[in-house]
Amino acid sequence: MGLFDQIGWRHGPALDLGRRWEAAEVGPALRELLAAGPAPEPVYGA
Repeated sequence: MGLFDQIGWRHGPALDLGRRWEAAEVGPALRELLAAGPAPEPVYGA
C-alpha cells in the first residue's frame, strides 16, 4: 500500500506557461500554487 492509498489524492491548482520553465521561475510559482491549494485535511483518527 502506498502513501496516497492511505491519505487519498486531491487535485489542486495548476500553472502551465506553455513553455519550458526557467529554474528561477519554479520556486515562486510553487509557493503561489501551494498558497492557492486547499487546506490540509485532519489526519485520520486524530
